[in-house]
Amino acid sequence: VRLCHAGADFPWFDRLVEFVEHELHRTFNYSSEQLGCSPFDRTWSEGMAELAAWIRDDVSNRDEVLFIEVNCDPKWDWEHGDDVVGPIVNEFGDLLLTFEDRRRLAGSDAAWPTVQQLIDANKRVIVIGNGAYCQYNTSFIFLNPFVPGYPKNDAKNFAPLPSCGGHPLPPSLGSMSQFSGERW
Repeated sequence: VRLCHAGADFPWFDRLVEFVEHELHRTFNYSSEQLGCSPFDRTWSEGMAELAAWIRDDVSNRDEVLFIEVNCDPKWDWEHGDDVVGPIVNEFGDLLLTFEDRRRLAGSDAAWPTVQQLIDANKRVIVIGNGAYCQYNTSFIFLNPFVPGYPKNDAKNFAPLPSCGGHPLPPSLGSMSQFSGERW
């Protein structure tokens, strides 16, 4: 699922869109807050609400763990961190895995809990960011533990079960191969 949270506030752009809508007698439902997005993309908050309903309300999804990747850059998110974080907190709240939860469940900062541990603790939403900036000073957005360019460049690191292969990461990030649920 690709949701858009880009944008800025450019009144001149909004007036241009309104002019085109008026001249063509059509509504595009588009504004400068959606720059970088398709007019057909869902808003971030709509997407978070739908995903939260899926993981919270559908009984058949009680054994699911949801990963949300926040892909941002300080040059391109126009300081919309609160717009990104707010809907995540509002929709998922107690389901979010925090830094403290990870430490408590896995026993250290260098390891990850198993899938079963996450499900048992009802910490079924993991948010990752593509850089330290994307952590937005939260207690729940982890640095992306996948190698850069994953999955394209990760084939060389693949090892089948039972070892699952590790990823060449700093020890402080741990390895995503620990999410295989090997201790179910």
